Amino acid sequence: MNIKDIFLGDDGKLRGGWRIVVYLPFLLISVTMTSIIISFLAMKSGVVLGEENFLLLAAASNIFLIAVTLTCGWLCLRWFEGLTAKALGITPGKQGLSDFLKGLLLGAVALIIAVAISATTGAVSFSPSIAAVPLIAHSVLSSMLLLLPAALMEEVLFRGYVLQTLERSGRSYAWLAVIATSSFFAFAHLSNPNAELFGFGTLNTALAGVWFSLAYFRTGSLWLPFGMHFIWNWLQGPIFGLPVSGLAQFSQNSLLVATDNGPGWISGGQYGLEAGVACT
Repeated sequence: MNIKDIFLGDDGKLRGGWRIVVYLPFLLISVTMTSIIISFLAMKSGVVLGEENFLLLAAASNIFLIAVTLTCGWLCLRWFEGLTAKALGITPGKQGLSDFLKGLLLGAVALIIAVAISATTGAVSFSPSIAAVPLIAHSVLSSMLLLLPAALMEEVLFRGYVLQTLERSGRSYAWLAVIATSSFFAFAHLSNPNAELFGFGTLNTALAGVWFSLAYFRTGSLWLPFGMHFIWNWLQGPIFGLPVSGLAQFSQNSLLVATDNGPGWISGGQYGLEAGVACT
C-alpha cells in the first residue's frame, strides 16, 4: 500500500474517515464564525437577548444550527463525492411527509408504552391539570414550536453527514458510526439537569440514538427519525407533564400532571421517564 491508498479509496475519492476529519472542524469553524457574526449584528441592531424572548431565541438558535450543519454537509458531499444535497436525506416531498407521519405514529406508540409501564407499576401517577385552558394551550403550542426545530437539529447533527458518510463506506463502518454517534448523542445530554454519566438516562439516550439510526437506515432519509424524535419529546412534556431529558420547563402547565412515586430506577426520578427502566 502506498501513501495514496491511505487517503484515497478504489474509486479515487477521499476515504470516508478522512472526509469526516475535514468535515468536523469545518462545521465547528462555520458555526463559531457565523455565531460571532450574528451576535455582532444583534448587538449593533439593539436586540436584547434575555429571558423574555427565550422561546424565540432557542428556536432561532436551532434553526441556525440546522442551516449551518446542512450547508457544511452539502459542501462536503459536493467536494468529496460529487453528490447533491438529496444525499443528506432531508429533501422535502410526499415521501418525506409520509415518513414523518409514520415517525409520529411510531414514536407516539413507543412513548405511550413506556408511560403505561411506569403507570402500571405505580412508579408514576397522572392527574388532570388544574391550570387554565389558555395556559395549557400556550404550553402545548409553544413547546411544539421549540421542540420541532430542536429534534430536527439533533437528527441533522447526529444522524446526518458523519453517519451517512460511514454508511456509504460499508456495513462494518455503518455500525461503527452508529455506536460513535449514539454515544456522542448520549454524552451531549449530560449537561442537562439531573443527568448522570452512569445511569439509565445515558444508556437510554444512547439506545435512542441507535433506534433513530435504524430508522434512518430503513428509509434513507431523516424524516422518519425526525418524527419519532419530536413526538417522543412533545408527548413527554406538555401532554404527560414529564421532564424532557431532565428539562422541566416543557412540563409547566401541561395537559396532565405527573407525580413521581418511585422507585427512581423505574420512573427515572427528577430526570424524567428517560432515566428509568420503563423507557429501556
